[in-house]
Amino acid sequence: PQEFPNIKCRNIDITFPAPGNTQEEILINRIMAEFTIKPAGQCVAYRGRHRWLQTYEAVKADESPEETPRILRNGGIYLITGGLGGIGLVLSEYLARAVRAKLILTGRSTFPAKKEWNQWLETHDANDSVSRKIRKVQTLEDLGAEVVVCRADTANLKQMQQVINETYERFGNLHGVVHAAGILPGKTFQAQTIQNVDQDACRQQFQPKVNGLIVLETVLQGRKCDFCLLTSSVSSVLGGLGFASYSAGNIFMDAFAQKHSQINAVPWISVNWDAWQFENKAGRRSGLGASLAELAIKPEEGKEVFRRILSMASMPQLVISTGKLQTRIEQWVAQESSPDTESSK
Repeated sequence: PQEFPNIKCRNIDITFPAPGNTQEEILINRIMAEFTIKPAGQCVAYRGRHRWLQTYEAVKADESPEETPRILRNGGIYLITGGLGGIGLVLSEYLARAVRAKLILTGRSTFPAKKEWNQWLETHDANDSVSRKIRKVQTLEDLGAEVVVCRADTANLKQMQQVINETYERFGNLHGVVHAAGILPGKTFQAQTIQNVDQDACRQQFQPKVNGLIVLETVLQGRKCDFCLLTSSVSSVLGGLGFASYSAGNIFMDAFAQKHSQINAVPWISVNWDAWQFENKAGRRSGLGASLAELAIKPEEGKEVFRRILSMASMPQLVISTGKLQTRIEQWVAQESSPDTESSK
Protein backbone atom coordinates (compact mmCIF):
# COMPACT_ATOMS: atom_id res chain seq x y z
CA PRO A 1 0.00 0.00 0.00
CA GLN A 2 2.92 2.42 0.43
CA GLU A 3 3.67 2.06 -3.28
CA PHE A 4 0.15 1.28 -4.49
CA PRO A 5 -2.35 3.31 -2.40
CA ASN A 6 -5.28 1.63 -4.13
CA ILE A 7 -4.29 -1.76 -2.65
CA LYS A 8 -5.02 -2.58 0.99
CA CYS A 9 -3.26 -5.47 2.72
CA ARG A 10 -4.06 -7.29 5.95
CA ASN A 11 -2.31 -10.12 7.74
CA ILE A 12 -4.85 -12.35 9.52
CA ASP A 13 -3.16 -14.98 11.68
CA ILE A 14 -5.33 -17.94 12.68
CA THR A 15 -5.13 -21.47 14.01
CA PHE A 16 -7.55 -23.94 12.46
CA PRO A 17 -10.07 -25.53 14.85
CA ALA A 18 -10.66 -29.26 14.69
CA PRO A 19 -13.04 -30.37 11.87
CA GLY A 20 -16.67 -30.10 12.94
CA ASN A 21 -15.83 -27.88 15.90
CA THR A 22 -18.39 -25.13 16.48
CA GLN A 23 -15.54 -22.62 16.61
CA GLU A 24 -15.01 -23.12 12.87
CA GLU A 25 -18.11 -21.16 11.83
CA ILE A 26 -17.34 -18.45 14.40
CA LEU A 27 -13.84 -18.08 13.01
CA ILE A 28 -15.14 -17.83 9.43
CA ASN A 29 -17.55 -15.07 10.45
CA ARG A 30 -14.78 -13.18 12.21
CA ILE A 31 -12.50 -13.39 9.19
CA MET A 32 -15.28 -12.12 6.95
CA ALA A 33 -15.86 -9.25 9.37
CA GLU A 34 -12.23 -8.19 8.93
CA PHE A 35 -13.08 -7.20 5.35
CA THR A 36 -15.86 -4.85 6.40
CA ILE A 37 -14.41 -3.01 9.41
CA LYS A 38 -11.85 -0.21 9.46
CA PRO A 39 -8.40 -1.74 9.96
CA ALA A 40 -7.01 -1.23 13.45
CA GLY A 41 -3.59 -2.53 12.53
CA GLN A 42 -1.65 -4.36 9.84
CA CYS A 43 -1.65 -7.67 11.71
CA VAL A 44 -4.58 -9.38 13.44
CA ALA A 45 -4.38 -12.72 15.24
CA TYR A 46 -7.28 -14.91 16.35
CA ARG A 47 -6.73 -17.37 19.20
CA GLY A 48 -9.85 -19.04 20.52
CA ARG A 49 -12.36 -16.31 21.31
CA HIS A 50 -9.71 -13.59 21.45
CA ARG A 51 -8.71 -11.08 18.79
CA TRP A 52 -5.16 -9.76 19.14
CA LEU A 53 -3.61 -6.65 17.57
CA GLN A 54 0.11 -6.05 17.31
CA THR A 55 1.27 -2.91 19.13
CA TYR A 56 4.59 -1.51 20.35
CA GLU A 57 5.38 -0.37 23.86
CA ALA A 58 8.14 2.00 24.89
CA VAL A 59 10.57 0.52 27.42
CA LYS A 60 12.87 2.43 29.75
CA ALA A 61 16.42 1.21 29.28
CA ASP A 62 19.28 1.40 31.77
CA GLU A 63 20.65 4.94 31.66
CA SER A 64 23.64 4.44 33.97
CA PRO A 65 26.63 5.36 31.76
CA GLU A 66 29.11 3.43 33.88
CA GLU A 67 27.23 0.18 34.09
CA THR A 68 28.57 -2.69 31.96
CA PRO A 69 25.76 -5.13 31.07
CA ARG A 70 25.94 -8.22 33.26
CA ILE A 71 25.57 -10.44 30.21
CA LEU A 72 29.08 -9.42 29.07
CA ARG A 73 32.21 -11.10 30.41
CA ASN A 74 35.52 -9.42 31.04
CA GLY A 75 37.80 -10.71 28.29
CA GLY A 76 34.80 -12.46 26.73
CA ILE A 77 34.93 -14.06 23.29
CA TYR A 78 32.54 -12.59 20.74
CA LEU A 79 31.91 -13.41 17.09
CA ILE A 80 30.67 -10.59 14.87
CA THR A 81 29.58 -11.52 11.36
CA GLY A 82 30.02 -8.59 9.02
CA GLY A 83 32.48 -7.40 11.63
CA LEU A 84 34.39 -5.14 9.25
CA GLY A 85 31.25 -3.24 8.21
CA GLY A 86 30.24 0.09 9.70
CA ILE A 87 27.90 -1.24 12.39
CA GLY A 88 30.09 -4.26 13.12
CA LEU A 89 33.13 -2.08 13.83
CA VAL A 90 31.15 0.31 16.04
CA LEU A 91 29.80 -2.54 18.17
CA SER A 92 33.27 -4.12 18.25
CA GLU A 93 34.70 -0.90 19.65
CA TYR A 94 32.16 -0.93 22.46
CA LEU A 95 33.09 -4.52 23.37
CA ALA A 96 36.79 -3.65 23.25
CA ARG A 97 36.34 -0.65 25.57
CA ALA A 98 33.88 -2.29 27.94
CA VAL A 99 35.42 -5.73 28.51
CA ARG A 100 38.68 -5.90 26.48
CA ALA A 101 37.00 -8.59 24.43
CA LYS A 102 38.47 -11.22 22.18
CA LEU A 103 36.82 -10.50 18.84
CA ILE A 104 36.35 -12.73 15.81
CA LEU A 105 35.32 -10.51 12.89
CA THR A 106 34.12 -12.18 9.71
CA GLY A 107 33.70 -10.70 6.25
CA ARG A 108 33.35 -12.00 2.70
CA SER A 109 36.04 -9.81 1.17
CA THR A 110 39.75 -10.57 1.18
CA PHE A 111 41.57 -8.81 4.02
CA PRO A 112 45.38 -8.53 4.38
CA ALA A 113 47.15 -10.67 6.95
CA LYS A 114 48.32 -8.74 10.01
CA LYS A 115 51.98 -8.92 8.93
CA GLU A 116 51.01 -7.08 5.72
CA TRP A 117 49.16 -4.18 7.37
CA ASN A 118 52.07 -1.73 7.58
CA GLN A 119 53.03 -2.29 3.97
CA TRP A 120 49.41 -1.89 2.88
CA LEU A 121 49.04 1.40 4.75
CA GLU A 122 52.28 2.70 3.24
CA THR A 123 51.27 1.86 -0.32
CA HIS A 124 47.60 2.86 -0.30
CA ASP A 125 45.75 6.12 0.04
CA ALA A 126 44.44 7.02 3.48
CA ASN A 127 40.88 6.93 2.13
CA ASP A 128 41.27 3.40 0.77
CA SER A 129 38.48 1.27 2.28
CA VAL A 130 40.83 -1.52 3.39
CA SER A 131 43.23 1.00 4.93
CA ARG A 132 40.39 2.48 6.97
CA LYS A 133 39.41 -0.97 8.21
CA ILE A 134 42.99 -1.81 9.15
CA ARG A 135 43.24 1.34 11.23
CA LYS A 136 39.92 0.54 12.88
CA VAL A 137 41.16 -2.94 13.83
CA GLN A 138 44.39 -1.41 15.15
CA THR A 139 42.28 0.90 17.31
CA LEU A 140 40.47 -2.13 18.73
CA GLU A 141 43.82 -3.69 19.62
CA ASP A 142 45.00 -0.45 21.22
CA LEU A 143 41.91 -0.63 23.44
CA GLY A 144 43.01 -4.04 24.70
CA ALA A 145 41.03 -6.31 22.41
CA GLU A 146 42.48 -9.38 20.73
CA VAL A 147 41.18 -9.38 17.17
CA VAL A 148 41.00 -12.23 14.67
CA VAL A 149 39.79 -11.43 11.15
CA CYS A 150 38.34 -14.36 9.20
CA ARG A 151 37.20 -14.45 5.60
CA ALA A 152 33.86 -16.25 5.53
CA ASP A 153 30.46 -15.92 3.90
CA THR A 154 27.85 -16.15 6.65
CA ALA A 155 25.58 -18.11 4.31
CA ASN A 156 28.29 -20.73 3.61
CA LEU A 157 27.91 -23.59 6.08
CA LYS A 158 31.40 -25.01 5.52
CA GLN A 159 33.12 -21.65 5.96
CA MET A 160 31.17 -20.71 9.07
CA GLN A 161 31.72 -24.12 10.64
CA GLN A 162 35.43 -23.60 10.12
CA VAL A 163 35.22 -20.19 11.84
CA ILE A 164 33.49 -21.76 14.86
CA ASN A 165 35.98 -24.64 15.01
CA GLU A 166 38.96 -22.28 14.84
CA THR A 167 37.42 -20.07 17.52
CA TYR A 168 37.15 -22.96 19.94
CA GLU A 169 40.61 -24.23 19.04
CA ARG A 170 42.14 -20.83 19.74
CA PHE A 171 40.07 -19.52 22.65
CA GLY A 172 38.30 -22.61 24.00
CA ASN A 173 34.90 -20.94 24.13
CA LEU A 174 32.43 -18.51 22.54
CA HIS A 175 30.35 -16.21 24.73
CA GLY A 176 28.25 -14.21 22.31
CA VAL A 177 27.42 -13.56 18.65
CA VAL A 178 26.42 -10.41 16.81
CA HIS A 179 25.01 -11.10 13.34
CA ALA A 180 25.72 -7.87 11.45
CA ALA A 181 26.37 -9.25 7.96
CA GLY A 182 24.77 -7.17 5.21
CA ILE A 183 24.49 -7.15 1.43
CA LEU A 184 27.02 -8.80 -0.82
CA PRO A 185 30.45 -7.14 -1.26
CA GLY A 186 30.67 -4.82 -4.23
CA LYS A 187 26.93 -4.18 -4.07
CA THR A 188 25.19 -1.04 -2.92
CA PHE A 189 21.67 -0.85 -1.58
CA GLN A 190 19.29 0.45 -4.21
CA ALA A 191 15.62 1.01 -3.54
CA GLN A 192 13.44 -0.79 -6.10
CA THR A 193 9.72 -0.49 -6.57
CA ILE A 194 7.78 -3.71 -6.12
CA GLN A 195 7.24 -4.32 -9.83
CA ASN A 196 11.01 -4.04 -10.39
CA VAL A 197 12.15 -6.29 -7.57
CA ASP A 198 13.85 -9.31 -9.13
CA GLN A 199 15.61 -12.42 -7.86
CA ASP A 200 18.98 -10.68 -7.69
CA ALA A 201 17.61 -7.91 -5.50
CA CYS A 202 16.04 -10.46 -3.16
CA ARG A 203 19.18 -12.60 -3.15
CA GLN A 204 21.28 -9.64 -1.99
CA GLN A 205 19.11 -9.27 1.10
CA PHE A 206 18.18 -12.89 1.76
CA GLN A 207 21.70 -14.30 1.47
CA PRO A 208 22.98 -12.77 4.75
CA LYS A 209 19.67 -12.18 6.54
CA VAL A 210 17.88 -15.46 5.79
CA ASN A 211 20.37 -18.06 4.57
CA GLY A 212 23.10 -16.68 6.81
CA LEU A 213 20.84 -16.83 9.84
CA ILE A 214 19.91 -20.47 9.17
CA VAL A 215 23.61 -21.33 8.84
CA LEU A 216 24.39 -19.46 12.05
CA GLU A 217 21.76 -21.45 13.94
CA THR A 218 23.23 -24.67 12.57
CA VAL A 219 26.84 -23.97 13.56
CA LEU A 220 25.80 -22.78 17.03
CA GLN A 221 23.80 -25.91 17.87
CA GLY A 222 25.08 -27.39 21.09
CA ARG A 223 27.12 -24.26 21.89
CA LYS A 224 26.15 -22.49 25.12
CA CYS A 225 26.54 -18.82 24.21
CA ASP A 226 25.31 -16.04 26.47
CA PHE A 227 23.41 -14.30 23.67
CA CYS A 228 22.97 -13.96 19.91
CA LEU A 229 22.07 -10.47 18.68
CA LEU A 230 20.68 -9.91 15.17
CA THR A 231 20.96 -6.54 13.43
CA SER A 232 17.53 -6.09 11.88
CA SER A 233 15.98 -2.80 10.75
CA VAL A 234 13.11 -0.48 11.64
CA SER A 235 11.95 -1.14 8.06
CA SER A 236 10.36 -4.29 9.52
CA VAL A 237 7.87 -1.95 11.18
CA LEU A 238 7.77 1.03 8.82
CA GLY A 239 8.45 -0.57 5.45
CA GLY A 240 9.59 2.05 2.96
CA LEU A 241 9.22 3.00 -0.68
CA GLY A 242 11.38 0.60 -2.66
CA PHE A 243 12.30 -1.44 0.43
CA ALA A 244 10.24 -4.60 -0.22
CA SER A 245 13.09 -7.13 -0.29
CA TYR A 246 15.02 -5.35 2.45
CA SER A 247 11.99 -5.27 4.75
CA ALA A 248 11.20 -8.92 4.02
CA GLY A 249 14.69 -10.07 4.99
CA ASN A 250 14.56 -8.16 8.25
CA ILE A 251 11.06 -9.38 9.10
CA PHE A 252 12.40 -12.92 8.74
CA MET A 253 15.11 -12.12 11.29
CA ASP A 254 12.52 -10.77 13.74
CA ALA A 255 10.33 -13.87 13.41
CA PHE A 256 13.38 -16.11 13.72
CA ALA A 257 14.40 -14.50 17.01
CA GLN A 258 10.84 -14.75 18.34
CA LYS A 259 10.71 -18.45 17.47
CA HIS A 260 14.15 -19.12 18.94
CA SER A 261 13.27 -17.43 22.23
CA GLN A 262 10.42 -19.89 22.70
CA ILE A 263 12.49 -23.06 22.24
CA ASN A 264 16.00 -22.15 23.38
CA ALA A 265 17.46 -20.97 26.68
CA VAL A 266 20.05 -18.78 24.90
CA PRO A 267 18.64 -15.25 24.35
CA TRP A 268 18.27 -14.43 20.66
CA ILE A 269 17.55 -10.72 20.21
CA SER A 270 16.49 -9.06 16.96
CA VAL A 271 17.22 -5.33 17.04
CA ASN A 272 15.27 -3.16 14.58
CA TRP A 273 17.86 -0.40 14.19
CA ASP A 274 16.92 2.98 12.82
CA ALA A 275 19.16 4.43 10.09
CA TRP A 276 22.85 4.85 10.96
CA GLN A 277 24.99 7.83 10.00
CA PHE A 278 28.60 7.27 8.97
CA GLU A 279 31.20 9.45 7.31
CA ASN A 280 32.48 8.23 3.96
CA LYS A 281 35.79 9.22 2.41
CA ALA A 282 34.34 12.42 0.93
CA GLY A 283 32.99 13.45 4.31
CA ARG A 284 29.37 13.07 3.26
CA ARG A 285 26.76 11.22 5.24
CA SER A 286 26.21 7.67 4.09
CA GLY A 287 24.13 4.67 5.05
CA LEU A 288 20.51 3.55 4.81
CA GLY A 289 18.19 6.50 5.27
CA ALA A 290 21.06 9.00 5.02
CA SER A 291 18.66 11.70 3.80
CA LEU A 292 17.17 11.71 7.30
CA ALA A 293 20.23 13.14 9.01
CA GLU A 294 18.19 14.38 11.94
CA LEU A 295 16.98 10.84 12.73
CA ALA A 296 20.10 8.81 11.92
CA ILE A 297 22.08 7.12 14.70
CA LYS A 298 25.64 8.36 15.11
CA PRO A 299 28.36 5.85 16.06
CA GLU A 300 28.74 7.14 19.63
CA GLU A 301 24.97 6.96 20.08
CA GLY A 302 24.98 3.45 18.62
CA LYS A 303 27.48 2.25 21.23
CA GLU A 304 25.30 3.56 24.05
CA VAL A 305 22.18 2.00 22.52
CA PHE A 306 24.06 -1.30 22.19
CA ARG A 307 24.97 -1.17 25.88
CA ARG A 308 21.35 -0.62 26.85
CA ILE A 309 20.15 -3.38 24.53
CA LEU A 310 22.47 -5.87 26.21
CA SER A 311 21.01 -4.89 29.57
CA MET A 312 17.59 -6.06 28.28
CA ALA A 313 18.74 -9.27 26.63
CA SER A 314 15.63 -11.17 27.79
CA MET A 315 13.51 -9.42 25.14
CA PRO A 316 13.50 -11.21 21.75
CA GLN A 317 12.80 -8.04 19.74
CA LEU A 318 13.62 -4.39 20.32
CA VAL A 319 12.74 -1.53 17.97
CA ILE A 320 15.18 1.38 18.02
CA SER A 321 13.32 4.43 16.71
CA THR A 322 14.90 7.85 17.05
CA GLY A 323 11.55 9.47 16.26
CA LYS A 324 8.17 8.75 17.85
CA LEU A 325 7.40 5.29 16.53
CA GLN A 326 3.61 5.48 16.71
CA THR A 327 3.64 8.79 14.82
CA ARG A 328 5.80 7.24 12.11
CA ILE A 329 3.52 4.18 11.90
CA GLU A 330 0.47 6.42 11.51
CA GLN A 331 2.21 8.43 8.81
CA TRP A 332 3.91 5.72 6.78
CA VAL A 333 1.96 2.52 7.47
CA ALA A 334 -1.57 3.62 8.30
CA GLN A 335 -0.98 6.68 6.06
CA GLU A 336 -3.14 8.83 8.28
CA SER A 337 -1.18 11.99 7.52
CA SER A 338 0.68 13.40 4.58
CA PRO A 339 4.46 12.98 4.68
CA ASP A 340 6.15 16.33 5.03
CA THR A 341 9.65 15.85 6.35
CA GLU A 342 10.62 12.24 5.75
CA SER A 343 11.33 10.92 2.28
CA SER A 344 12.36 7.39 3.24
CA LYS A 345 12.78 5.17 6.26
